[in-house]
Amino acid sequence: MNQSNCINGLFNLKLILFNIFLFILDCLFVPQTNDTVFFDKFFPNVPELQISIALFFIVIVLVILSRILFEFWNKFISDVFKIRFITHQEALSIVLIMLLFVWG
Repeated sequence: MNQSNCINGLFNLKLILFNIFLFILDCLFVPQTNDTVFFDKFFPNVPELQISIALFFIVIVLVILSRILFEFWNKFISDVFKIRFITHQEALSIVLIMLLFVWG
């Protein structure tokens, strides 16, 4: 196995930082009471901006997840199972299909 194709500490650090980012987003958007979430305190009079920011966070999470899947697939899964590498678009497609099963 080529050393550059190994999962290394930098990949694991990125994964840890992404999990911290998800935790922060979870704290922002999980309801504190029956009516509000912590994120409601930001721009309380501009719901369009709140929705835009929330959608932006969703897109950011999807892009990061697809990048993590791309690296994990091409550095680990393709080597262990002797299958081909995937592209960024294929990684994003896999993430979106997996979300259909989680959210659907």
